[in-house]
Amino acid sequence: MRPLLGGRGLVAVHAGHVCVVCTGGAAAADELGGAVEAALGEVGVRAVVGCADADGRGAGPLGRAHAEAAQVARAAQVLGWRTGHADRARLGVAGLLLGGADEGVVDAMVERLLGPVLAYDAEHGTHLEQTAVAVLEEGSRSAAAARLYVHVNTVRQRVDRLDALLGAGWDAPPRSLDVQAALRLRALRRDG
Repeated sequence: MRPLLGGRGLVAVHAGHVCVVCTGGAAAADELGGAVEAALGEVGVRAVVGCADADGRGAGPLGRAHAEAAQVARAAQVLGWRTGHADRARLGVAGLLLGGADEGVVDAMVERLLGPVLAYDAEHGTHLEQTAVAVLEEGSRSAAAARLYVHVNTVRQRVDRLDALLGAGWDAPPRSLDVQAALRLRALRRDG
């Protein structure tokens, strides 16, 4: 395992499991988690790998990252995973329910679920985020159009753009729960 790390983290056998903690950011932790999962699979070991970033140096950040990665792995196993890798953001709402959630977890979840929409709105001055909220809360395109004071064809076009950015199915269960939770978290942040 150590060659996979390339100086980007720490690996140790500890308390009956392998700990892999990365120091290169959330994306690096996710990439490293995938590499560890693949390496274990190559030698016939099926495992759930919990990923976390130690966003600082020293025992404190490493300890918190280890605890987070272990919680994620346990939660994924409870969800029925037998192999795979995840961080709290990838688990969506379940990631928030792991306890000890902080702003970083909320930010990561919002970025993972809504990042392309938020970037598109910022770049183009569009209102896709508001449209997504209206579609999910109203339950129909026509009701969303009435709420937004726009024509239903405008909502249809915006939903087509949302499909392109988020992938088809963002507005239907089970993904809609995660998307709606991320939208609500953003709204709560603005209200706070």
